[in-house]
Amino acid sequence: MLSPSALKIAVDLMNVPSHVHSARSIALPEGVSCLLAIVAGDEKVLEEAVQATGRSPEFVKEAAAFYIEQILLQLDADSYRILGAGPQATSTELRANMALLVRWLHPDHDPDGMRVVYVSRVTGAWNDLKTEERRAAYDRKQKLKTSSDLSKKRTAQGNRSSASSVFRKTTATGQARRTARPRRRSGAHARAASRRIVKRRRLGLFRKLMLLFFNRTIR
Repeated sequence: MLSPSALKIAVDLMNVPSHVHSARSIALPEGVSCLLAIVAGDEKVLEEAVQATGRSPEFVKEAAAFYIEQILLQLDADSYRILGAGPQATSTELRANMALLVRWLHPDHDPDGMRVVYVSRVTGAWNDLKTEERRAAYDRKQKLKTSSDLSKKRTAQGNRSSASSVFRKTTATGQARRTARPRRRSGAHARAASRRIVKRRRLGLFRKLMLLFFNRTIR
């Protein structure tokens, strides 16, 4: 039975290709196997998709192929995603999706050889997951990779935080120094201040002289 989730997203991406980036960052929806069946030439599934969307068979096939190329077969996709499934998929589901991809990539469906670039990605993903032992080893490797990526992310965030803290402290210190630094006087102000100091000194001496002149004790 046709699942509309993946089909709807595929149609939406054909209408608004700029949404590809956000679609790559989320988990695969239900019904990806229906898209694989459409590109592999399943006429029954194609007919159901045409009826569900009201679009032409050509548009539906193009939308399904666009979704597979942009979402499943992107360069950073893991082996599960390449095969159109998640880590919870059964071996039977993975094998069925692999068969549909192989049919789609066959020269009979790709006479111009435009999709040959995807062959190595699909075969590599299948080699990672085709047996229980290989799948378990791949899962362990992915878990370690995820832990390493998280550790690097935390380290990078810590470095940015430390750098930001040092920058704030340096800025605050600079501002404090500028605040504490005495303001430089202009030439005219400096000369005026100097004259006032000299004047006070002269008045002080004059006062002492007057006190001495009148025979008073200088305090």
